[in-house]
This record gives sequence, C-alpha cells and structure tokens, in this order.
Amino acid sequence: HLKRLVDRGTVSTKTRKKEVALWADSEEIITFQWCCDEYTYTHPRIKMEITFYELVCSIWGLRPGEVVESSGHRGSNEGFKYKDIRLSLCPHKASGTLRYQIALTLRNRKFQRKNEGSLPVIMLYEELDPERYFVCPYRWFMSLALPDEVFVEYNDPAEFDKRWIRTGTNSRQYHIKEDKMELPILRKLEGNKISETEIMSATSIGKYLRQLGERCGYEEPLTYYTFRRGFGNGVEGKCHHELIRATLSITS
Repeated sequence: HLKRLVDRGTVSTKTRKKEVALWADSEEIITFQWCCDEYTYTHPRIKMEITFYELVCSIWGLRPGEVVESSGHRGSNEGFKYKDIRLSLCPHKASGTLRYQIALTLRNRKFQRKNEGSLPVIMLYEELDPERYFVCPYRWFMSLALPDEVFVEYNDPAEFDKRWIRTGTNSRQYHIKEDKMELPILRKLEGNKISETEIMSATSIGKYLRQLGERCGYEEPLTYYTFRRGFGNGVEGKCHHELIRATLSITS
C-alpha cells in the first residue's frame, strides 16, 4: 500500500532535515517571545504557559503527552496537574543560599501510565542569577500557580521572597490546596478565557509553537519534538547511553 502511494507521488520517501532546538536556541526563542514578538495572544496566560512548556521540555526532553493532553488520550484531561508538584525551599549544595526547587512527578510518561509504583520524578531548580531569571522554571511556574491560588500557606508573591527554614530542618515545604490538586497547570482557551478545569492539548501547543517559530524566523517548523531532540543532542556524548535512554523513556 505504501509503495503504491509512493509510485503515485502521494507520499515522499525523501529524508527531511529535523529541526533541533538546543538550550541556546530555547533561550533565543524565549527572548524573542518576550522582547521582540509583537503578536498578541487571546489571553496573556497562554504566553506564560508556552514559555513554561518550552523550558520544562528543553531541560528534560519531555514528550508533549507528559505535559499536556496527548493526542492519543483525547478526553483524558491528563498532563501536569498541581498534585504532581512538590515545591520546597532548600539550601544550595555549593553556596548554601536558599533556593526554590520543584519536584515534578511524571504520571503520564509513555509506557508507564497508571504504573504508580515506578513513576519518575524530575527536578526543576530556581535560577539565582538575576540575568538568568528569564529562563528560571520556578519563576515561570509561579507566574501560573499564584493566580490560580493553589498554595495553602501563601498566595502573595512577596511572601515567597521571605526565605527561611526552621532551625534543625533542611527544607521548607509549600503545600497545594486539596481542592486544587486535580487542576491542570497548562489549560486551554474557552472563548476568550482560560478554562477553569480543562487542560491544553498537544495539538494546541503544537500550533502555538509552529506559529511562534515562524515569527521567530525558523526555517524548519518549530514543533513540540524540537525541544526533545535538542535535549537529546545536547547530552549526547556527555552521559552514559543507557542513562539518556532512561531519561527520555526510550524502550526500543
């Protein structure tokens, strides 16, 4: 069947150069997005959601279905939810400076869905250098979480600047409200508003990224797999092959 399609010219057997966004490219895209891009999104939160998506996928090479609703699981409303987040304040191992870190459970990793006994957890760390705030995953996460009022203790940004941990402890935890646990972090548009309950789809994030890439001047389409391939290329030769495969959840 495929051969007939090729013979008729319906499909092509030519190889096509795949787009790759290394970390430097991701920084460039985010800089363009916030400093140069004149496009106005229907709702300003969408721009922040796209940025958080770009950062997490650049740092860890995630598949889209781990972050937003997979095209293969339409209607599941599954992806990153606030119940997957553990926010804590801890001393930096090298300097001792208190910094925020996010432990994020990947419940929707390919081949591991519903396998609660072995769910991987990834770490996201606050950038302490003011010149790196624009690529700080903690700050972009908080730009989404604070308006959602998800924390039990605080929801005023100023409270998170008061950094302290109790004597005799090595961290300070910030707990998520029980009624916010099932709330998706990246949510879709409903008309001109952000949905109160429904997650963004992989199709939507793909469209946003493709359009952003065009405005940014990329010759190749910017897709959700751009950042995954960029991560893979960035660590190639720097880590053990099996560790890379495990991090990217590659089984074949």
